[in-house]
Amino acid sequence: MKTKLLFSLTALTAGIAGWGIASGSFRTQAAHAATGYSLASVKGTYGYIVQAQMGNNNPIVAIGILAADGIGGVSGTETLQTIGTYAEPQAFQGSYTVDRDGSGTLVLNFPAGAVDSAHPDAVPTQGATVRYRFVIVNNKVELKGVRADNRSFATASFSLQ
Repeated sequence: MKTKLLFSLTALTAGIAGWGIASGSFRTQAAHAATGYSLASVKGTYGYIVQAQMGNNNPIVAIGILAADGIGGVSGTETLQTIGTYAEPQAFQGSYTVDRDGSGTLVLNFPAGAVDSAHPDAVPTQGATVRYRFVIVNNKVELKGVRADNRSFATASFSLQ
């Protein structure tokens, strides 16, 4: 048993030394993204879900529809839910950029919402602008995004319908 263990440790040490880890010369290899993406890579209607945290103890979820025109403009609606409150669907307009590597930015402008008398417990939303960083994935049919603004942190998944 001792012989097997000693052999295994010796082999592991030799393997690590062969990789250059033991000598401190371990090298990382840079990742290279695909190229050739453009504004036209994000075109169509996307259904999406957002999972967010505002402040320390206020989880938020939202669902929505986003229409991208393929030339940098978006519009849609989003319904937001927090613990104990429900907000009416809120329309937005905005813009997006796409870098050649498939990453990009998305800016959504939400106007202030009005009180809806049909839903007296609904909380009208305040006007806001939210900004996402995203990456195009899954053969251009999904966007994965993150956001950290307006005292919140959010992840979002957009899927082409």
